[in-house]
Amino acid sequence: MDYLAANTNVLCVVNTTGTPYFGKQVLKDVVVWYGLAVGIADGVLARKLTASNNIVLQASTRCLRQVPGNTASARIYIGEQNRSTLDNQLQETYGETISSLNKSQRRKNDGVLRLRKLHPPPLTLTLTIRTVVRETHADAADLLLERPETDGDRSMSKTIYSLGEQIGTQSVLKPVDEADVDASADAADIYAAAVGLASLYRLDVLALKKQLEGLYPEDEIPGDHLEGLRRQIEDQTCRYRTEKEEMEVELAIVKPEG
Repeated sequence: MDYLAANTNVLCVVNTTGTPYFGKQVLKDVVVWYGLAVGIADGVLARKLTASNNIVLQASTRCLRQVPGNTASARIYIGEQNRSTLDNQLQETYGETISSLNKSQRRKNDGVLRLRKLHPPPLTLTLTIRTVVRETHADAADLLLERPETDGDRSMSKTIYSLGEQIGTQSVLKPVDEADVDASADAADIYAAAVGLASLYRLDVLALKKQLEGLYPEDEIPGDHLEGLRRQIEDQTCRYRTEKEEMEVELAIVKPEG
């Protein structure tokens, strides 16, 4: 409407589409007499369509009709249910979908850009490059391992829960029994521990196994010792430093050759 008013001699637009009667009752002009909320409340306008004969497609394409000389983009706003109806009617009528229309390439305009300075100085940027480098990598034979010290208490407490009535609390689990569990039952044999530790820190399995055999002549490693052994190996093998290098890069603002 704004475009027509500004670029043509049209003074007003009268909507004469549709039938102004229902049975013998004259319908008030929706545009003149009703706002959207009042029209819906009085039943003159509907929020969604239960059945239609391409009416959603017709209404949408009528809103998107292009006026000669008008290059402004248009939009329509539609509810989710009517959007699905519009998508189906587009496919049935034109073999198109809403997604394909949204992805369609927009019209491009060509222009000529004239440069007054063909060789401006380049833009210089300073980039900081950081690299993580391993300082040393100790072999398994060079490790200095000690048997981790524990407090001697290798028992844990196990609590058994059951579902109970939720009265005056947000929890439905009720403790019904407690028992002590001996942590020594989680002991690992020397070879299994050596394989696991060697895979974590990329060490020779046999050399690490020999180290562990010297610490554990009983051929078993308590489960609560494994974490201490991992910390010792990690402290001696995982040594890294960060190297920083600054580099200047020149970016050409203009490339006359294209």
